[in-house]
Amino acid sequence: MSQSKYLKSEAREALIGNYGIYIGTYIMYSIISSFVFMFIYWYLLRSMSMFSVISGIVIAFLCNVLLSLLSTGIWVSSLSVSRHQPISVGNLFYAFTHHSDRFLIVETIKGLIRMIFTIVPVIIYTSYIFEKNEHLFTNPELQSVLRFVLTYTLGLLLILGIGGLVTFLILLRYSMSTFLLIDHEELTAMESLRNSSRMMKGNLKAYFYVSFLSFFGFYSLGYIGGSIPLLWITPYHHVTVANFYRQLNHEL
Repeated sequence: MSQSKYLKSEAREALIGNYGIYIGTYIMYSIISSFVFMFIYWYLLRSMSMFSVISGIVIAFLCNVLLSLLSTGIWVSSLSVSRHQPISVGNLFYAFTHHSDRFLIVETIKGLIRMIFTIVPVIIYTSYIFEKNEHLFTNPELQSVLRFVLTYTLGLLLILGIGGLVTFLILLRYSMSTFLLIDHEELTAMESLRNSSRMMKGNLKAYFYVSFLSFFGFYSLGYIGGSIPLLWITPYHHVTVANFYRQLNHEL
């Protein structure tokens, strides 16, 4: 807990004067992500065929990898803020201009794990529940539609919650791989994964507390508050994680 307080304190200090640019970068990433997921849902719901489900999984996986490459830019900004270095919205495209093949391999591996535990269950669940309630789209009744929306939303949140937690736990040991690729352009994708695993040895519980448990309350309040507070919480969280990496790297 004392380690978490220290890393958070450092993050708050480093973010002074940088919230604006960081939030701008995060909003741009969120807008792109929203359009991508809207496209995936549109593609899934325009047809209930098996082909639609299978191709939807493939498209969702490819989009997930693309978004992961974009999210690398968020971590670049987090690391720069942590080191009191300037940041820009252009950081969002960092992975595409710095040996993108390395980031692509790492994110593809991580993406496969995310796909198995989140994307596939969500797509199968969405396809199943919409097909089962197809009559609502031809003869909608307000009470039935509201009941359907509530049931679907609760099921979706449950799947995402469980799948997200399982994915997080599996990927814990590889959490530092992106930072390593950012800091060391000579590293290959597989070397970054191996080095991350070595760095995290004996530090998994500490990282789980710092990155997940210590921010669980913040994110819960953020979502209850209509997600607007997340514009403050997300940079705070990300820079704290960057500080954790720097501590493992003997910079803090």
